[in-house]
Amino acid sequence: MSETGYIASNGLDLVYVFKNKTSGSNNSTYYNIPGSIDLSNIFQPYDGYSIKAQPTGFTVNGNDLCNIFQNINALYTITSGPLPTEINYNTYTGLVFNYSSTYPSQTLTTIVFNYPINIGILMVGGGSSGGSGYSIGPDPGAGGGGGGVVNINSYLITVGTTYYISPGYGALATANSAPNAGGSSLFYTVTSGPNYIYEATGGTNSTGSFNPGLGGDGYYNNQLIPNTNGGSGGLSYGGNQQSGGNSNIPTVILPINQTYILGGGGGSGNKANTAGGACGNGTGGIFGGSGSQTGQSAPPLSSPNSYGGGGGGGTYSSISYLGGNGGNGVVVLWFNSTYTVTGNPITQIISGYTYITFITNGSITFNTSKTFNYMIVGGGGSSGFISGGGGGGGISMGSYTGSGQYLATIGTGGASSTNVNGNDGSQSSLINSSISFSEISTGGKGSSSDGAPGVGGTGTLNGGNGGTWGGATTGIPGGNGGSIANITLTPSNGITYSVGNGGGGVGAFGGGGSSSPQKGGDGGGTLVAEGTPQKVSENEASYTGHYLKRFFQ
Repeated sequence: MSETGYIASNGLDLVYVFKNKTSGSNNSTYYNIPGSIDLSNIFQPYDGYSIKAQPTGFTVNGNDLCNIFQNINALYTITSGPLPTEINYNTYTGLVFNYSSTYPSQTLTTIVFNYPINIGILMVGGGSSGGSGYSIGPDPGAGGGGGGVVNINSYLITVGTTYYISPGYGALATANSAPNAGGSSLFYTVTSGPNYIYEATGGTNSTGSFNPGLGGDGYYNNQLIPNTNGGSGGLSYGGNQQSGGNSNIPTVILPINQTYILGGGGGSGNKANTAGGACGNGTGGIFGGSGSQTGQSAPPLSSPNSYGGGGGGGTYSSISYLGGNGGNGVVVLWFNSTYTVTGNPITQIISGYTYITFITNGSITFNTSKTFNYMIVGGGGSSGFISGGGGGGGISMGSYTGSGQYLATIGTGGASSTNVNGNDGSQSSLINSSISFSEISTGGKGSSSDGAPGVGGTGTLNGGNGGTWGGATTGIPGGNGGSIANITLTPSNGITYSVGNGGGGVGAFGGGGSSSPQKGGDGGGTLVAEGTPQKVSENEASYTGHYLKRFFQ
């Protein structure tokens, strides 16, 4: 889409602020683009769910356009169901999906992500209820089982796919009953077929009041994830109490500055006026008895962010005392809300600044408009057999303000050559085609057949030229490669890059400095071997020596 000519407060044209229209309708804004087309006909109406854009400075009856149109950089859109609780901390956002009693069988929310981000997923199933004490028998109620836990740090979202999220319910206790099963927490798509992508099952039911509920488990595509089970409830037999079992993943700390306590088994009840069993370490219901004839529900009020615990067992007496209710499950999605990356770049955070270094192809997506500095270096050219050094890659540097996805293509150094000619390095680039942003640094040239060195690549700074060939005369070293001064970023925080150096020339029968012909730019100027020709020929690390060896066999 062409630019509108309306520049928002952040300095961007509105076409980079709002999503293109695909459905819905809005009243006229009276802001027109050429052809008398109102903005309401080109931008998507605000959906009422997603994060709004920053105020633009353009208003309709006092209402800024950010309240009328949908943010192009909104990470996600809730398309149906209860809204999650959003938690923001530093650069991270968490979405907490809680079970709602408004949906007694299943709480279901659908969400669509607008960027291919990696998210973390934390899930726990609902806890089973504690068993109730039987008025017709000698046994107090057993403890309920805790929900299973799924804790995944990285799951790559597919853009435009609808994901279904359902937190499991904690089971309610019933009179004269063994523990009742809790509900599973689910994360899936309609295309995942009969398999849920991730499932944390609830604590199980049991038969007989003294048999406890067992802990649930975590699954990926219907395959059990080891060591994810919740704690089992405490056994109650012959009036003796037992503590609930421990959750395998009792505590999880997320980057949204939240700690979650998960899936402990409930303690069993005991005879009237006698303390019951304690809960497991995922904090289920504690016990029945000792003045609390009804089993405690999970979680205790003193444990915030506790989910999926089993209920405590009820006391045995002349009447039936209920077990405690199981704790509800939860699903938490969390992600870096400032930027997302692919390609596994190296990330350093120093003095509040983030440095991201791509050494393989990848991408970075800024979810809101950001000002960033960049440096792009092309691959270095290689040296041929007995010739000048390869040219260093070009360097491009600058600063830009924008949002969206930027594709990073990393140039490779020219491959080593058994021919007289060296090979060129390839270009590196950073491109956002949707906004016509393109920065390219060309690769350095390989040395040529007449012994001439490779020429440095181009950019805002050119790479250094390769060193000259030393010739066929014994003892004459190759020339030094050209050099680009070391580059210190702003702010530097101690980070300095040595880039774009040309490779040293090869001395055919001399002891001069020779660069590795594999990557003239990366290894340019590195001394690999020195000494007499025969000594150099014995050096396995020297490409020059490799080819000199034939003269001494």
